[in-house]
Amino acid sequence: MITEELRQLVHQFILIDMAQRSVKVDKEYIEKYADNFKTAKLQLNLINKLLDELHQDYHNHKRLLTLNKIHVGKWKRANDTHTNYHFMLNGIEGSLMYNNVQLKREVENMLTSVFFSDSSMGTSQT
Repeated sequence: MITEELRQLVHQFILIDMAQRSVKVDKEYIEKYADNFKTAKLQLNLINKLLDELHQDYHNHKRLLTLNKIHVGKWKRANDTHTNYHFMLNGIEGSLMYNNVQLKREVENMLTSVFFSDSSMGTSQT
Protein backbone atom coordinates (compact mmCIF):
# COMPACT_ATOMS: atom_id res chain seq x y z
CA MET A 1 0.00 0.00 0.00
CA ILE A 2 1.33 3.41 -0.96
CA THR A 3 1.16 6.24 1.55
CA GLU A 4 -0.44 9.55 0.63
CA GLU A 5 2.96 11.26 0.76
CA LEU A 6 4.50 8.76 -1.66
CA ARG A 7 1.43 8.85 -3.91
CA GLN A 8 1.84 12.63 -4.09
CA LEU A 9 5.53 12.20 -4.98
CA VAL A 10 4.59 9.82 -7.82
CA HIS A 11 1.86 12.23 -8.93
CA GLN A 12 4.28 15.18 -9.07
CA PHE A 13 6.78 13.08 -11.02
CA ILE A 14 4.09 12.14 -13.55
CA LEU A 15 3.13 15.82 -13.96
CA ILE A 16 6.74 16.89 -14.45
CA ASP A 17 7.39 14.09 -16.94
CA MET A 18 4.27 14.94 -18.92
CA ALA A 19 5.08 18.67 -18.83
CA GLN A 20 8.59 18.03 -20.12
CA ARG A 21 7.31 15.91 -23.01
CA SER A 22 4.64 18.48 -23.92
CA VAL A 23 7.05 21.42 -23.89
CA LYS A 24 9.57 19.48 -26.00
CA VAL A 25 6.88 18.83 -28.63
CA ASP A 26 5.96 22.52 -28.64
CA LYS A 27 9.63 23.48 -28.97
CA GLU A 28 10.09 21.16 -31.95
CA TYR A 29 7.03 22.68 -33.60
CA ILE A 30 8.27 26.25 -33.10
CA GLU A 31 11.73 25.28 -34.40
CA LYS A 32 10.24 23.60 -37.45
CA TYR A 33 7.97 26.54 -38.28
CA ALA A 34 10.13 29.38 -36.90
CA ASP A 35 9.53 31.47 -40.01
CA ASN A 36 5.83 31.60 -39.10
CA PHE A 37 6.55 33.17 -35.69
CA LYS A 38 7.73 36.74 -35.33
CA THR A 39 8.92 35.99 -31.81
CA ALA A 40 10.31 32.49 -32.38
CA LYS A 41 13.73 33.33 -30.91
CA LEU A 42 12.18 34.81 -27.76
CA GLN A 43 9.77 31.89 -27.40
CA LEU A 44 12.57 29.36 -27.81
CA ASN A 45 14.68 31.12 -25.16
CA LEU A 46 11.77 31.01 -22.71
CA ILE A 47 11.02 27.39 -23.55
CA ASN A 48 14.68 26.44 -23.03
CA LYS A 49 14.68 28.08 -19.59
CA LEU A 50 11.45 26.27 -18.73
CA LEU A 51 12.90 22.96 -19.93
CA ASP A 52 16.02 23.50 -17.82
CA GLU A 53 13.89 24.01 -14.72
CA LEU A 54 11.69 21.01 -15.54
CA HIS A 55 14.82 18.92 -16.11
CA GLN A 56 16.11 19.82 -12.64
CA ASP A 57 12.73 19.07 -11.05
CA TYR A 58 12.54 15.78 -12.93
CA HIS A 59 15.91 14.61 -11.63
CA ASN A 60 15.21 15.80 -8.08
CA HIS A 61 11.92 13.86 -8.05
CA LYS A 62 13.58 10.84 -9.68
CA ARG A 63 16.19 10.85 -6.88
CA LEU A 64 13.46 11.03 -4.22
CA LEU A 65 11.60 8.17 -5.88
CA THR A 66 14.77 6.08 -5.92
CA LEU A 67 15.42 6.81 -2.24
CA ASN A 68 11.89 5.57 -1.49
CA LYS A 69 12.37 2.48 -3.68
CA ILE A 70 9.75 3.57 -6.19
CA HIS A 71 10.07 3.07 -9.92
CA VAL A 72 7.51 4.79 -12.14
CA GLY A 73 7.02 2.70 -15.24
CA LYS A 74 5.06 3.08 -18.40
CA TRP A 75 1.65 4.56 -18.88
CA LYS A 76 -1.17 3.03 -20.86
CA ARG A 77 -4.46 4.50 -21.99
CA ALA A 78 -7.25 2.62 -20.29
CA ASN A 79 -9.82 4.14 -22.65
CA ASP A 80 -10.54 7.46 -24.40
CA THR A 81 -10.83 9.37 -21.12
CA HIS A 82 -8.43 7.69 -18.67
CA THR A 83 -4.77 6.65 -18.49
CA ASN A 84 -3.10 4.26 -16.04
CA TYR A 85 0.40 5.02 -14.77
CA HIS A 86 2.22 1.97 -13.41
CA PHE A 87 4.80 2.01 -10.64
CA MET A 88 6.71 -0.41 -8.42
CA LEU A 89 7.09 0.17 -4.69
CA ASN A 90 9.41 -2.26 -2.92
CA GLY A 91 8.81 -4.79 -5.68
CA ILE A 92 5.01 -4.50 -5.46
CA GLU A 93 3.24 -3.30 -8.56
CA GLY A 94 0.71 -0.50 -8.37
CA SER A 95 -1.04 1.93 -10.67
CA LEU A 96 -2.71 5.30 -10.59
CA MET A 97 -5.59 6.09 -12.95
CA TYR A 98 -5.97 9.62 -14.25
CA ASN A 99 -8.68 11.44 -16.13
CA ASN A 100 -6.87 12.74 -19.22
CA VAL A 101 -8.60 16.14 -19.27
CA GLN A 102 -7.89 16.70 -15.57
CA LEU A 103 -4.27 15.61 -15.98
CA LYS A 104 -3.80 18.00 -18.90
CA ARG A 105 -5.28 20.82 -16.81
CA GLU A 106 -2.95 20.03 -13.89
CA VAL A 107 0.08 20.05 -16.21
CA GLU A 108 -0.98 23.40 -17.67
CA ASN A 109 -1.45 24.83 -14.16
CA MET A 110 1.95 23.51 -13.08
CA LEU A 111 3.66 24.99 -16.16
CA THR A 112 1.99 28.34 -15.55
CA SER A 113 3.09 28.24 -11.93
CA VAL A 114 6.69 27.33 -12.83
CA PHE A 115 6.81 29.93 -15.58
CA PHE A 116 5.56 32.81 -13.43
CA SER A 117 7.37 31.82 -10.23
CA ASP A 118 10.77 32.35 -11.86
CA SER A 119 11.41 36.10 -12.05
CA SER A 120 13.95 35.62 -14.82
CA MET A 121 11.25 34.11 -17.03
CA GLY A 122 8.24 36.24 -16.23
CA THR A 123 7.94 39.99 -16.34
CA SER A 124 9.26 41.78 -13.30
CA GLN A 125 7.20 44.44 -11.63
CA THR A 126 9.13 47.48 -10.40
